[in-house]
Amino acid sequence: MDAQATGIGAGQPAAGRAFEKGWAAIDAGDSTLFLRQLEGQWRIGAARRGSLTIEYSNFAGGRPSTIRVHTTSEPGVAPADLTLRVTQVEVNTLLDNAVFDADVPPNAAPLTLDELRRAGPLGGE
Repeated sequence: MDAQATGIGAGQPAAGRAFEKGWAAIDAGDSTLFLRQLEGQWRIGAARRGSLTIEYSNFAGGRPSTIRVHTTSEPGVAPADLTLRVTQVEVNTLLDNAVFDADVPPNAAPLTLDELRRAGPLGGE
């Protein structure tokens, strides 16, 4: 998993440090990537940018099966905590075009992206 795969993005590495139990951290841009040694390889165990933290755990076959995304409360940021657990993995599976068809109810009203942002959990309304 590279820095872009963390969902946070990162700049050029600027500083690093090692911790106990096989952990290390790299500061890159305004993000910090936390690495850990698993199965003889360095894996991204977490990433932090501002109030957003993404944690990766329960690795199987080099991929995390648990991903936790959470924010801390800051001005303009609502606290949130979401945990995703992957239980069935199929790699490079062919998908039928029908999986990308959206079933929009006939009574659905159009919504602009700005309206969605204002109405969403991070929008403050």
